[in-house]
Amino acid sequence: MEWLQTEYGDDLAHVSLHLDEDTPHLHVLVIPTYAKAARVPGRRKRGETSEEFEARKAAVAAQDTVRTAGRASSPYWSRPFARRDARKSYHAAVEPLGLGYGRDFIGEATGEKPQPKATGKWVREQAAELRDRAADLDKRERQLVTREVRLNEQERIARAQLIEAEAKRDSLIDTGKQERARLIDVQRRWDARKLSREAKKIERRADALVQRTERVVQRENQLDQRSKNLDSRAARLAGLQDELDQDREDLRTAHGVLSRVLGWIGRRLGLQVPPKLQDALNLIEDAARPRMRIKPAEELSAPPPKPVEQPLDEARADDEVGLSF
Repeated sequence: MEWLQTEYGDDLAHVSLHLDEDTPHLHVLVIPTYAKAARVPGRRKRGETSEEFEARKAAVAAQDTVRTAGRASSPYWSRPFARRDARKSYHAAVEPLGLGYGRDFIGEATGEKPQPKATGKWVREQAAELRDRAADLDKRERQLVTREVRLNEQERIARAQLIEAEAKRDSLIDTGKQERARLIDVQRRWDARKLSREAKKIERRADALVQRTERVVQRENQLDQRSKNLDSRAARLAGLQDELDQDREDLRTAHGVLSRVLGWIGRRLGLQVPPKLQDALNLIEDAARPRMRIKPAEELSAPPPKPVEQPLDEARADDEVGLSF
């Protein structure tokens, strides 16, 4: 501020400190002025006398100068290289603060002055630049629209692929709990290219498992039907076995009774049993001898019953009953 006031004096019109950037800076408004004197008349007016003309010139010369804005007539800015000298003066004043000297304006070192540009030319250049920028913006907008369409198409394809992948995943999950764990493990280990081929292998294996399961179920049904048939036959054989046991029991009883009766008759009469009759008795005894018994299916797994020993008194009672018969 001291340098500005010393350098420009009354021409310093406005100073503003800006802190909107990383580097604090000042915006300075300097109005170049000069002392403009009144114009001394050079000739007389029509009808004016010489005395009046001289008096008018003396009055104009006696007038004070007027402070007027103008760079061309300013004693400060009309000097050659005025801006370069101003920067040098500024940096000499702030050198103790560590501020270095900047780069000169283009042309100041050689004395060249910037060429003025007509307003119409500047307007046309700006209009052309705006048209170029508008065309560039239109081009970028078309590129963005094309990119958006391409991205939308890619998104649609990705969604379709995602839906297809989800449908395939649901189909693979339905193949069974046993293949599900393997499929999840395959999805973690294999990449997207090998996943489809592995999924096809799993589907074929699942179909084979389903067919094998159907064959197993069919075989089980056949075995169940055969088991039912065997159970039915076993039940019939058990009934026949019961009837046969009853017949054998009757034969054994009849054989015992007949043997006792014949023995008793033989002892009473002193006779012997004829051979043919003895052979018939032996055949009856052999037929009454117990054979292998066919048991039902539900009795096969049960433990065999323990034999019951018959007391001697009960055996004698049977003999007595047979004798009494």
